[in-house]
Amino acid sequence: MEPEVRKFFWSLHQEVLYLFYRWKIFRQLFASGKENLELLNKSGSNVFALLQCLIEDNIILTLCRLTDPEKTGSNENLSIRNFLGRIDAGVNADVMGDLHSKLANLQTATEKLRIHRSKRIAHLDLSHTFTPELLPILQYSDLQDVLKLLESLMREIHLVIFNADTSYMEPAVAYGCDGEHLFRVLGDARRQNDNNVF
Repeated sequence: MEPEVRKFFWSLHQEVLYLFYRWKIFRQLFASGKENLELLNKSGSNVFALLQCLIEDNIILTLCRLTDPEKTGSNENLSIRNFLGRIDAGVNADVMGDLHSKLANLQTATEKLRIHRSKRIAHLDLSHTFTPELLPILQYSDLQDVLKLLESLMREIHLVIFNADTSYMEPAVAYGCDGEHLFRVLGDARRQNDNNVF
């Protein structure tokens, strides 16, 4: 692989890894059970509600950017489509067909996300601001499904390039730096506070 293409891949790879890192933290905080949600609400409901919205919007933006076309205007994008165009000539046609098919499925799955990006996150579309019910409803499962498609595609790209498998869904997080650790700290603080109440 040419150095420029390798550099492109590693930039794309890092972007995807960091996306799954944010998704893991999001799941730990906001999809780990009623008891944990109650602890967040008791510990700073407005702060954690804001954090939930910010992470969710960032994940939507990143998924849309990764599935953008090769260029926006005269500027090249760090997108999967752009990367596939760079390796197309050097990869078996059947394999490239499969990669493009997976990318098409991923882009179809991001259609609702793109509406949110265009109408609410990246721009403030006036009609959608006044009538937010025009926006498609996004659920946790929508993001989970898109991320599974992304991981499948990126794993296949990694296999084609390096003849080795990799995983994105469960990135490593340094000990003591994740949502689970935060819950331990918050739980200890709540118990300490409860013990000091007379």
